[in-house]
Amino acid sequence: MPDNPTISRSRGAPPPRIVVADDSFELCGLVALMLRSRGFDVVVASDGDAGLAAILSDGADGLVSDFQMPGLDGLTLCRVLRGLRAYAALPIVIFTGLEDRDPRLVPLRDIGDLRILHKPMGLREIAPALIEMIPTNVTGIGMRTRAGTRSVHGGDLARAGPRLLATH
Repeated sequence: MPDNPTISRSRGAPPPRIVVADDSFELCGLVALMLRSRGFDVVVASDGDAGLAAILSDGADGLVSDFQMPGLDGLTLCRVLRGLRAYAALPIVIFTGLEDRDPRLVPLRDIGDLRILHKPMGLREIAPALIEMIPTNVTGIGMRTRAGTRSVHGGDLARAGPRLLATH
């Protein structure tokens, strides 16, 4: 795989929509910039709750999430998404500052179609991992309804309450 691969897609097809969930504003911005430069449409979410809200409201073709976040952490976010039929096979990249042998990462290894990358070096591996995981002959793996780049905050899910989760 080339050093700086970009996503390939059919002529006129929308770019794959990736939700980036992390409580670090700076890291989200860095990952979003990197993914946009590779041809992805990116939605930045301030935490796991906001990431879930973005995916449930507008769909996604992939998720990049921090493992340790306040509220809905990366592991719980993955489990919730895998429990939803529409997102059971959603490509997910989890990045973490934890060492590979940390026992807290063990449950992630049982979740299918998921990559674990380690900060800071693993950040440059996010785009290639997504390019490898996302089928290029399928447009809109998830329930994509809107394109564009926007930010979602955890309070959005809190305001929506159980209604949002119960309808999907």
